[in-house]
Amino acid sequence: MAHLILLLVVCGVCLCLASCQFAQTDGSQVDLIRHPAPDDPLLARAVAMINAGDVASLRALLTEHPDLVTRRAAGHEFYDKDWYFKHPTLLHFVAANPFETEGALPANLVEVAQVLLDAG
Repeated sequence: MAHLILLLVVCGVCLCLASCQFAQTDGSQVDLIRHPAPDDPLLARAVAMINAGDVASLRALLTEHPDLVTRRAAGHEFYDKDWYFKHPTLLHFVAANPFETEGALPANLVEVAQVLLDAG
């Protein structure tokens, strides 16, 4: 199961990279995509915990707010446009926008994903 989760995470990162441009055809750099914090404060806290790999806090938050695992980020142009990151759930954030985490994924990313899967 852990290998399947890891494969899904890697595929998500590849999709993210495939949808971003790093340089213009004239060689100039373009701004890297960073997603805004979700408007929902609980969702924003959970995303921060995912990016930090804070499994204990994430598990506690999901225990206190079990519906959080299926909530979707919305209400911002970034999350509402028709593309790969439209209305993401927390599991989408596990796939990690590498620009959001500045290229560093938590070492326990599989454990983070397992916490979300266990929560529903």
